[in-house]
Formats: sequence, C-alpha cells, structure tokens
Amino acid sequence: MKLKSKSLLYVLLVSAVAGITGCKPNSSKDELDVKTNGTDLTTTVKFYTNLYDKDPENPTESKMMDEIIADFNKIYPNIKIEYEKVGQYAKVNERITNELSTPSQLPNMAVCYPDYVVNYFDSGKVLDMDKYMNNSMIGFGVQPKEGSTTEVIEDSTTKYDDFNKAFLAEGQKYIEEGTYSLPWYKNSEALFYNADVLDRVLGAGKYSLTNWEDLLSTARTLLNKKFETELSVYKVGYFNHEVRWKKGEVTPIGYDSLDNMYITFSEMMNVPYGGNKDENGNGVIDKAEAVKFCDENGNPDQKVFNMVKMLKSWYDEGIYTTSEMLDTEGKGNYGVWNVYDYNQECFIYINGSKNAWYGSQNSFRGKVIGTPSIDDGLLSGTAMKDKTAKSKAMSQGANIVFFDKDNDSNIGAWLFYKFLTNSKNSAKVAEQMSSMPVRTSSYNEANLTSVMSSKDAYPEAIVRTAGEKKEFNGVLTDTVDFTPNNNQSTNYTYLQANVYDIYKQYSVNEQTFVAPVSQFSYSTRSAVESMMKNILRSEKTGTELDNLITSEIKEAYKNI
Repeated sequence: MKLKSKSLLYVLLVSAVAGITGCKPNSSKDELDVKTNGTDLTTTVKFYTNLYDKDPENPTESKMMDEIIADFNKIYPNIKIEYEKVGQYAKVNERITNELSTPSQLPNMAVCYPDYVVNYFDSGKVLDMDKYMNNSMIGFGVQPKEGSTTEVIEDSTTKYDDFNKAFLAEGQKYIEEGTYSLPWYKNSEALFYNADVLDRVLGAGKYSLTNWEDLLSTARTLLNKKFETELSVYKVGYFNHEVRWKKGEVTPIGYDSLDNMYITFSEMMNVPYGGNKDENGNGVIDKAEAVKFCDENGNPDQKVFNMVKMLKSWYDEGIYTTSEMLDTEGKGNYGVWNVYDYNQECFIYINGSKNAWYGSQNSFRGKVIGTPSIDDGLLSGTAMKDKTAKSKAMSQGANIVFFDKDNDSNIGAWLFYKFLTNSKNSAKVAEQMSSMPVRTSSYNEANLTSVMSSKDAYPEAIVRTAGEKKEFNGVLTDTVDFTPNNNQSTNYTYLQANVYDIYKQYSVNEQTFVAPVSQFSYSTRSAVESMMKNILRSEKTGTELDNLITSEIKEAYKNI
C-alpha cells in the first residue's frame, strides 16, 4: 500500500501572511483544573476512526476496539466512548473539514495524518495536548489508585519516554509550540525479496541487499545474468521465465512509492527537501522555509540535481521501477506488489512493511529485511562512505487529533487515548493493524513476542514439476505445477514475525524519521512525484537531459 496523505483542502496556516492575525490552535499553557483522577467523571467521547472490518461476519477491528473500551470502562465506568468507522483517512479529513464551520458537530478525537492538522488550525478548536500529557493527576506515567478518586500511582505502561521519539515528534512539528496530534499506530518500509530466485540464480549467501551499493551490484548481476545453465532449475512461478527475462519485462527492484523513495534518499543522503521552522520569525512558515530543494529564487540545489540524475541513470539502466512508473508504462495502476507477487517481474521489493500478508500469497518463498542504507558517497561516485551505517525508514500512519469541546469530554478523550496507547493496547492494535506499536515496551508484550517467535521458521522449499505447455505472450512455453508444502499462512507467519523484528530494531535504534509537516508538505510531495515521473519517462540524454532535470526541478518548486 502506498502511504501518503491526500488532503482535500489545504489552507494557509494563519492569515498573518496578509498582516492580519488569524485564529490559532488552542495552545493555552494554563494548568488544567483537575481535582480527581478521572474515575468519577461522567461524559461521552466521540471518536472518528478509519477502522474497517473486511469480513462482516468476523469484524476483527471492531472487536478489538470494543474489547479495549470494555477494559477502559472497568477503570472509568462513566466515560462513554462512541467510535464511528468513517472510512479511510481522506474520508475522515473530509468529514472534519465540513464540520469545522459548525464546531458543535466535531468529534472529541479523530484519526488523521499529521499534516491534515494544519488545515484545522484556523478553527481555533485544535487542542494542544501538552497540558494533558504533563498533568500530575491524569498525565502520562500515572493511573488511578484503586478505590480512590483523588489519588494516583505510577503507571509504567504509559510513560512518556517509552514512546518512539520520531512518532511523538511528528505531532509537535507545527509552527505553534505544543503537541497537536498524537501517534496511534504507524507503518514504515521494509525490503521483501524472492529468496527462491536469488538463492538459485546468484547462490545462497552470495549476495547482499543491506545497502544500496551492494543492492545495485546484485541488480546488475541479475540484469546481466546468462541463464543457459540455470534454465532447467529456474522454474519459479506458473510460467518459466525464459520468455520474460528481457530488459523491460523483468526489473530486479520495485520501489512501491516514487515519492517515498525520493524523500527517504534525501534524508539519508543529506539532500535538501523540506523544512518547517520559522527561520525569519514572522510567525508563519513561508515557502522558502518549507521547501528546500531550491533556493528562494527557485534555483535547484546542486545535491538535488545530482540525486535526481543518479535516480534517472538507475532507471534507464533497468535497475528499478515504481508503481507510478508502471502506470505510466501502461501496465495499469496495480502497483509493484502484483509485479513482485503474481507476475514475478520484480524480485526485490521495497514497500510498506504492513504488507507481509501480500508477500505470502505467492508461489515462492519470500524473505524480508530492513530497508537498505545509502549515503551521499553515491552522488559523486560508485562507493558509499559507510556501508555499515543504519538505514533510515520513513514513518507514516495514524495520528489522533483532539478538538476542544468541553472540559469533561476533553479530559475523557485524553484518558481514553492514554489507555488506548498503553504498552498492552498498543501491541494489540499493532498486531491487528499489521503496524508498528507506538511504544518500545510493546514489543515485550506476549502477543508480539509470540508473533516474533516464528522469525527463524523459514518455510520448506516448494515442490515443482513440469506442467503442460501454454501460450504466453504469443509464445508456446513450458509451465510449472507447484505444490507448496508450506501453506500461505505458514509463509505469512514467517514474514510477519520478521517484519515485527525489523520494527523492533527500527524503534530501538531510532531508525525511523518523519517528513517535515507544514501547509506545503502535501503539495511538495505531489510536485516531487510529478517531477520525477516526467524525468524518468524522458528519453533525453547528455546536455539535453541535464537541462530537462534543471527545468523540471524549477517547475516543481514553482508549482508548490
């Protein structure tokens, strides 16, 4: 699944750009008037979610939420939680946008992408959660003392410093000081690969995928491999690959999201991309402060030019493709999962790591590792400065924004959020949503340790025999009958276990990062994607290509 925010409406942060002071978020730093621990509170909390039950007969996501609410009500019996399954992020955002003009209709809390929140600031209804998080009676790290409404005890399951720092920071990177959204569950990227193909063709243990220098070498070996001696064993899917192993039909690497690739490379290679600091102190984030790949006059940064040219050269070499480019190439907007999984035209695939399920629905055995590292050594040469450095993986996914309603329901919403994201429930949500928990300690919860216990249980090889000849692309070719002695659930269990082990390493090693959030962040991402598509599809070379890259970067900046 491609991970990106798709807001329907982006407005300026404040009208101070025109010299007029507009509304700001509810950022009062006054102490909350809280005299009890919340157990005596009677109120109703309205929560807009993106929960979705694929099977109405087995509503797993609703069941998960109902169980969490039931446990919450054992502590806070008179705080009623009414959650609504509104739809995907864009649907929730559309609903919120429509209700901002009539604040009484707003919920107390709603799932969101963090950059959606910028759209809501002008309403003055977005709550700064700092005063709730830090309150001595109801904040992080405390829970009600049993039998008392006025006393609290330490709660290790809701400590502030147990949160993944990058996840928390995403909701604090707005122009206004404070915390205006909080993480619920997150996703990042990982590298999946067809181990059956790579082990047979390259030799088990004879290739590396952990950094882009080695990954390029592996991809080039695959592109240049002569299969005369391997064809007898290279029967990996329904059709043999003799017919398809041609440049343009088989591409070694698929990167699902072109803009994710661009942003992640920018982060690891120290290439300017975006920002959200009020550098000139005028109270707003202007374009020059939010968009960094050109200077304020629209001239491209040299490192940006070099990175784009590098990505273009790799693409022209046939090393990688993306879902966006597959669509451009007329293969339909089905993404590289289908190419990797069913058509087997990509053997290495970088995508949101929650998609382990899709990687298990195939006729081969897949493996998964963390995303490969890269540094700016490859901008000017063929060698990285440090191939052993940890990679960076972009974090995306669900945050929760809170709206100012009344004091009691504001507190009730906060108490429910704190319970929803304690160590145990964060692990429960993560397993159900195939996502990252927001707390590091959640990886030690029984359900996730049970999942990760299968990370070494690599499925047995698949038995394949020759099948009937069938026509494929106008050529009569051999087929393969395969009878997996590892079923799909076993394959999924293995992949899921390794995904969570990768998640844990990302959290422990602080490898996740978030793209800067501003009113320009969505349009910047869209402009970069459009720019890269235009450059990658071009057939120009030499000076003409250099001129095209420069003009496309300038045009992207102009369009933001």
